[in-house]
Amino acid sequence: MIIRSETPADIEALSALITRAFATAKVASGTEAAVVTRLRADGGLMLSRLAEAEGRLLGQIAASPATIGGQGGWACIGPLAVAPEAQGQGIGSALLRDALEILAARG
Repeated sequence: MIIRSETPADIEALSALITRAFATAKVASGTEAAVVTRLRADGGLMLSRLAEAEGRLLGQIAASPATIGGQGGWACIGPLAVAPEAQGQGIGSALLRDALEILAARG
């Protein structure tokens, strides 16, 4: 498995993956893919990282800027999506570690 940044060629498959990943989640709103699409369109994604193996998209994590207590410099992480058939294999944990390392390096 590799973890990499999204490219424009990934966008359609990412939306489908996010929708599938949240389809049976108890706390899903059904708008998760649309949220990422809007953030991307507005330039609001600090990062969007993908997990893939053998050319197959397995998961995605996004982060966007956040203000907490009136102070910027924070990141809101989410959504974190893993294909239903790949859940429980540590992919989400790997994506989260990767995102945290990148965000920490940026300060």
